[in-house]
Amino acid sequence: MKKLLSTTLLFFATCTLLAQVKVYKGDSKFSMDLICTVKDGKVYKGNSFFSGDIIYTIVNDQIIDGNSKSVFDVVFTVRDGKIYNERSRMSSHILFNIKDGKIYKENSNSIFDIIATIRDRKVYKERSRFPSDVLFTIDGKLTIEEFVATWFAIKYTY
Repeated sequence: MKKLLSTTLLFFATCTLLAQVKVYKGDSKFSMDLICTVKDGKVYKGNSFFSGDIIYTIVNDQIIDGNSKSVFDVVFTVRDGKIYNERSRMSSHILFNIKDGKIYKENSNSIFDIIATIRDRKVYKERSRFPSDVLFTIDGKLTIEEFVATWFAIKYTY
């Protein structure tokens, strides 16, 4: 019985650890380069899980400031790969769009408007693939909403 209980606790502890995604500065995976952690629809500063260290909360297709769930605190909305300011649906409010591993300015899909390239869980500056141009490294899988929240957390917090 003790062995079964120990095995079950170990299993749930492992699942809990796997449910978080860590994001590191540049091409690193060192703990000193940890920027933020994504867990349960929330983006936390560094390795913290304190409610006061929540940068963004993701609810459906909306990214909300801090630990709020109020529609009045929505800062970004993600729809069909397009990222809108606040709760807007207007094409003039598109901040950027993500398509085929590229982040484009506003509603563009021109190679001249590429802000970043996503490849192999690394985000590169513009169209680069050089290790020196890695903006951040994602150690796990993120939804598009989680990725966008992480992008803005890095852009505005660090």
